[in-house]
Amino acid sequence: MKNMFVLLSLLVSAPVFAEWKFETIEGVQVHYYLPKTTTPLVAKAQKRALMVNLHGCSQKAEDLKKDGNWENTADDYNMIVALPKVPNGGVIAGCWDYYGADHTMSNRHNGPLIKLVQALLTKTELNIDAAQVYLSGLSSGGGETMVLGCMVPEMFAGLGVNAGPSTGTSSSEISRPKTSYEAMLAACKKLGNGKEEFFKTQLTSIIYGNNDFIVNTAFNTNNAEIMRTIYGANNKSSFDTKKLSGTNTDGVGTLWSDEKGPRVSLIMNSNLGHNWPAGQGGNGGAFINKKSINYPDYLAKFFFTNNRRSQLVSLPEVMIDPIETKESKFIVSGTLTIPKEWVKTIDIQVKKKDTQEIVDTVKAVVGRDSRFSGFSKVLPDGEYFFDFHVINALGTKRTFKRSSWLGEVAGVNLPQIFNTRYQSVLGCFSIEGQAVNNGGDKVTNVHITIDGEDHYSVPVENTIWDFKTCSLAEGAHEAVVVAENESGLLSGAQQFSFTAGLNTAASTLQEHMEAKRLNWDEYGFWYLKYGYSRFTLVLGTDGIWREKNL
Repeated sequence: MKNMFVLLSLLVSAPVFAEWKFETIEGVQVHYYLPKTTTPLVAKAQKRALMVNLHGCSQKAEDLKKDGNWENTADDYNMIVALPKVPNGGVIAGCWDYYGADHTMSNRHNGPLIKLVQALLTKTELNIDAAQVYLSGLSSGGGETMVLGCMVPEMFAGLGVNAGPSTGTSSSEISRPKTSYEAMLAACKKLGNGKEEFFKTQLTSIIYGNNDFIVNTAFNTNNAEIMRTIYGANNKSSFDTKKLSGTNTDGVGTLWSDEKGPRVSLIMNSNLGHNWPAGQGGNGGAFINKKSINYPDYLAKFFFTNNRRSQLVSLPEVMIDPIETKESKFIVSGTLTIPKEWVKTIDIQVKKKDTQEIVDTVKAVVGRDSRFSGFSKVLPDGEYFFDFHVINALGTKRTFKRSSWLGEVAGVNLPQIFNTRYQSVLGCFSIEGQAVNNGGDKVTNVHITIDGEDHYSVPVENTIWDFKTCSLAEGAHEAVVVAENESGLLSGAQQFSFTAGLNTAASTLQEHMEAKRLNWDEYGFWYLKYGYSRFTLVLGTDGIWREKNL
């Protein structure tokens, strides 16, 4: 009993309010989040972890700050999250410069990011454990994560690569890789030459969606093979993605382990496009899908559970399962990671989001296996917040926050349209994309209105829809698209402006290439010029497509 009292006494820590800060550090503008508590309720965990998360092309750090879903995970794991802005606006379309194989620790964006991490480690008030520094990113941010993970494995204990191109590849290979797997592997090995010892303790997680039309999905399996080969992780197994946290957890999970345990994780999240998988539910942001696996939660859990470098790693006191609903009730559950004797009660306050009114308090029951569970009373449809109060024998309390909803809630489980692509070619307008239920009823139709007058409706099959019309006059037009579910609820409207011409084609570079209006060998030239922006080509009398201004 005396030993328990000593340990419980160490659980007490002064509360610290969570906040985002914005600074310029070593020339890099960065938003970083300070978690709410200085320590989890474990005596040894006196330092924090650091997660550096890199945005993608045509995306901003502010997008990940707003919709990336990092706060709860950061609070749970006592982890600082840093969101740097690509220096000087980046290359091409605001991208991180992962391209090619001629990288050094000081050139391109490598130097600024390395110096940023080093500076954060020296900030004594942040109290970061250098053995718990992780790097993650979407798209070009994922490509840069691969580069730095290979080049400075001593700095990063874990890598999270979301739809990122592989090492040694160029800008012209985003959708059609030309570099061989062997060359990609060799590029990573060359970057990390002489640092093989650090690869023995590094981890890698990779996630992508089967509906990514921007970065070729083969890069993801290549990246997994590259890292598991370098790590010597040859024991391949699978895991059930449906057991993960998130609002759409369908997919395929693959794990590579060595003799000591997991090293490389690869997840294909069904119906995810070229998006950061935030997973909290609701309508997505810029290249962010909230109806997905909760990747921040998964990434932290994978790294904290399998970290091989630090003696200070400590899991949250409770690992909370995804909140379920049944017959207008919420079902809450989870697992204690500390001895159940240390815990006096687990009380979950249920609050209405709009009023913050406490509408129920669930007293969870802890079983012999350290699993806890409980259910709410019947509640009306709406959005709710959950405060999981874990109280120890001394009365010290730590709170974990979650959110969920019941029924059809506007802005949360309305239908959602995303991954939309459109083009105007030779007087015809075509548009396609995905429409998902976002937690509500099945999405049945997408409605398209042209110039506020012509109305069309097309069916949605397996989340996919498409539409084409050629009855347009030459000139400027506007299309408005909404999705409808079985209950008649409508998504937010998406608007698209385009110009129809009998001898013109207006689309993205990818669509021009796929239609063979441009040569794939010139992809790099056009990508450097237009990136992901739309541009117009004119069909000459000789049958050759050229830029409109030529």
